[in-house]
Amino acid sequence: SFLIGSLAGGAGFLLNWAFVTGRIAGSLATLSLAYCLASSFSCWFDCASIVTNLHNFHGHPDTGLVLGVLKAFNGLGASVFAQLEAGLIAPNESLYLFLLPFVV
Repeated sequence: SFLIGSLAGGAGFLLNWAFVTGRIAGSLATLSLAYCLASSFSCWFDCASIVTNLHNFHGHPDTGLVLGVLKAFNGLGASVFAQLEAGLIAPNESLYLFLLPFVV
């Protein structure tokens, strides 16, 4: 499940980058399909990580704590990337789209 999400997200983000930089010509429908692939990554990753951690900590009294830490780190990683993007690559939108599949 994680592999499916990673491949779909990477393909979607790279297609978005290729559309924005003009390497691929496409219509609004193809751009929307690429964005749909890219945005599905977070749902697949979230589901896979929750199921894996529930399986690993099955019956443990701190299962809720484990899931809380998992969600906190997920949000913390996004905020760190947002700050790096704002400070380092803000004027270059195509570089931002290119780095998304590798960072996320």
